[in-house]
Amino acid sequence: MFKKISVAIIIAIAAFSAKLPTALASEQDPTDSAITQEKQEEIIEEVQKKVKEKLDAILVSRNKKGWIGVVGEKGELSFEIESNGQNRTVTIASDVVIIDQNRKTIDFENLKSGERVVAMGYEQVDGTLEAKRIVSVPEPEERKTEVFFGLITDKSEESEIISIGGAEGKEYELILTAKTIVQRKADLKNTKLKYEDIKPDQKIIAVATPARSNGSTFNVSRILIISKTPTEEPSQEPATGN
Repeated sequence: MFKKISVAIIIAIAAFSAKLPTALASEQDPTDSAITQEKQEEIIEEVQKKVKEKLDAILVSRNKKGWIGVVGEKGELSFEIESNGQNRTVTIASDVVIIDQNRKTIDFENLKSGERVVAMGYEQVDGTLEAKRIVSVPEPEERKTEVFFGLITDKSEESEIISIGGAEGKEYELILTAKTIVQRKADLKNTKLKYEDIKPDQKIIAVATPARSNGSTFNVSRILIISKTPTEEPSQEPATGN
């Protein structure tokens, strides 16, 4: 849609520019030489400039952007930001709002190089971002994958959460998500097991990442059931003598 509008405007400019000298000449008195060829070119240039400004304004209004990255070198009213592997330039709008990690408004001079920020505003035709709002955010926590081996001690009936016993009597809470894969050691090709197939007292191996900073709650990506439930174990019939 935008391309169609732009093309229509450019065509109108070209048509107007082509007809303008003729129109001006037809309106002149033959004896009046006030409007010279130079003056006509100045008028055409001014019209083209105004139309370009209008086009730029339309383009900017359609390019709301948000960049996240680390503040690099700072200028008087701009800074470099590394975002998605690219070094980009953020300029500061006159009405910019800058929020620090304590949710307080700060001046641009108090924004430090090395801070991780989200810059929101309008991408300009030269590829820079005119920032209207800048929010300082903490560095993402490193998510270390951990492997658990143990016995299921509890299973929630309300949420897909199980508890597993760890070393020194410590309990871990494992949260299953829509992406969690549950398998049995005896049938690794079957990846369609559900939460309902997990039972208390089963021995499992679980691959998980921290869900909270408490050190005991984890999001599970994979569960391998390595033992049957007690009800599935073959019963031991007492031997009878002859």
